[in-house]
Amino acid sequence: MYLIQEPPISPERFIEYFELAEKYNLENLLRRNLHRIENSCRHFALPMINHADFMKLTERTRSQILDRFCSGWGVGGMNPTKRLSRLLTIEGNEGNTTVEQDKKLSTFMEIDSQAAFGSSEEIN
Repeated sequence: MYLIQEPPISPERFIEYFELAEKYNLENLLRRNLHRIENSCRHFALPMINHADFMKLTERTRSQILDRFCSGWGVGGMNPTKRLSRLLTIEGNEGNTTVEQDKKLSTFMEIDSQAAFGSSEEIN
């Protein structure tokens, strides 16, 4: 059995996997364990972060671990977003639906759709 297929059995072993990934530049092992933080090994993540050896990891790895642990939505689906679908309007009128005007649903509010995708007339 390969190391990448073995799930960690403790927070200490979880840190060891990240240390090995850093030492030997094993990007697949790093990505696999980052994925585990969001799913099957989420219960090891907080004890691992609070462990003294966590600070021995590089800043890049620590930041990726914290990002996966804090966001927790990318793969695991544990915290669903408020906005599950977006309505596309072709009329070209700005703000023609109440959903697009709701500032609490700011998932797509930061995107300048005109600059990113062009006008709706160009699509047709």
